[in-house]
Amino acid sequence: MKKFERLEKIRAMTREHKYVLITEMIRELHTSESTVRRDIEELEKEGCLFRSQGSIIWNDKNKQYLENIYYRQIQNSDIKQKIAEKAVSIIQPNETLFFDTGTTMLSLAKTLDENLPLTVVTNDLEIALALENKYNVSTVMLGGFVKRGTHTIIGTMGNSMLEGIYFEKVFFSPAGITEEGFSFLNLQAMDIRKKVTSNADKIIMVADSSKFGKRSSVLGFTFNQCDILYTDRCDNQWKEKIEPYMDIITG
Repeated sequence: MKKFERLEKIRAMTREHKYVLITEMIRELHTSESTVRRDIEELEKEGCLFRSQGSIIWNDKNKQYLENIYYRQIQNSDIKQKIAEKAVSIIQPNETLFFDTGTTMLSLAKTLDENLPLTVVTNDLEIALALENKYNVSTVMLGGFVKRGTHTIIGTMGNSMLEGIYFEKVFFSPAGITEEGFSFLNLQAMDIRKKVTSNADKIIMVADSSKFGKRSSVLGFTFNQCDILYTDRCDNQWKEKIEPYMDIITG
């Protein structure tokens, strides 16, 4: 395959799928790894895509790749797992929980003790699948439309399912933390988030420290609306802003 054909193939595949493993691209092009990596580097200089931990991601103008589940899964994955392990320690038997959408929430779901009797409500397809084989966990999947590339269920149908459900704890993974509070990428999921917090005992945020100082699409909750923030580390400047309103647990 000639160079211009390879470049066009890489552009087309990445534009269509938004996220492609470099190993998958090498198999698709039937050429050497060094050749493909040189082609990717050339396209990266053009600005149409970028590399991230063994993958290439389409750099669309609207930055929609930020919501893509496959992109988010590779960001700080080890840290997310450690935070999830810390956060599950607060969960008690026979509680009813809500797990919001997101890769940090997915780590939380996978970390749950399968012997712990729980009811978990979620708006995330992958989280529901992760909980399916945990024998003592009853999983409730909210209804609605699937937001492409995110595994998130959106729409008003989920709201009606939440009527009358009381949550001991609800868990969220914000995309940004600023002085205003916690912000999120998915505007369409905010109705569900507001609904579950209206009938919850504790509102818990789980986010790695890279989220500090980042502002995302929509402000979700202020610090005084939440109870606990689990993170890997928190500088003193952020502790001064957050701790008057909610607890911070690091590690």
